Amino acid sequence: MVNIEKATKTIRVGELRFPVFDQGTGPAVLLLHGFPDSRHLWRFQIPALLDANFRALAPDLRGFGDAPKPREVEGYAIPNVMREVLGLLDTLEVDGFYLVGHDWGAVVAWFIAAYRPERVKKLVALSVGCPGNSGATSYEQLSRSWYAFLFAKAEHVSLGTWLLILIIFNGLSLVIDLIDVGRFLAGDRTPTFTLKTV
Repeated sequence: MVNIEKATKTIRVGELRFPVFDQGTGPAVLLLHGFPDSRHLWRFQIPALLDANFRALAPDLRGFGDAPKPREVEGYAIPNVMREVLGLLDTLEVDGFYLVGHDWGAVVAWFIAAYRPERVKKLVALSVGCPGNSGATSYEQLSRSWYAFLFAKAEHVSLGTWLLILIIFNGLSLVIDLIDVGRFLAGDRTPTFTLKTV
């Protein structure tokens, strides 16, 4: 098992400092986590990348893990997150890279690939389709994306209404969602469950 903390560097982008896992010497693979995760999400994939002679890079994105957490909502706009991720890569002198994003990280990854295609060798987007081309919205997709509505309209909807939405869309998975959201709001960015290498 890789020691994530031991291989984590603190990289400054503008006035902000971000923790970035950085290990390996081959072609760079940038791993962008989702909500409510951190760079630790990738702890099961990183050993396989290192064994295959890749350089694994996994930052905590703005608002997650040990990364800065601006209070203003505007601070979390995709252009800001993209600028920070690309700034991290510039500081680490990484030009071209393979890009893997999960959930919120996949959203950011799609935009990086669209706006900086000369830097992205290949893109792997997990759980989020191409923006603007996700096909027909299904009940299943809505049930898996409830938290996107939370962020978009949180100031206009009561907690009771959100709990009802969770129950309607998620059923039994509601317990895990509530645990993750509660832990996130309390400042604990450790996921209840994570992706594993198959």
